[in-house]
Amino acid sequence: MAIEGLVYDVTSYVSSHPGEEQILLGCGKDATSLFNTKANQGIPHSSNADRIKAGLLIGRLSD
Repeated sequence: MAIEGLVYDVTSYVSSHPGEEQILLGCGKDATSLFNTKANQGIPHSSNADRIKAGLLIGRLSD
């Protein structure tokens, strides 16, 4: 999953995600919009979600 040019491996987190399978919508693609709008609900994810996301970072997208 990529968010704002950074790549995250969410494999270990999928089963813990409070939105259940919503996280799968962003797997394998740019999920920036999904993350920033909480799966198109129009609200941002929490600061806790940002902390979790930081721990799943594996790299940066390149051209």
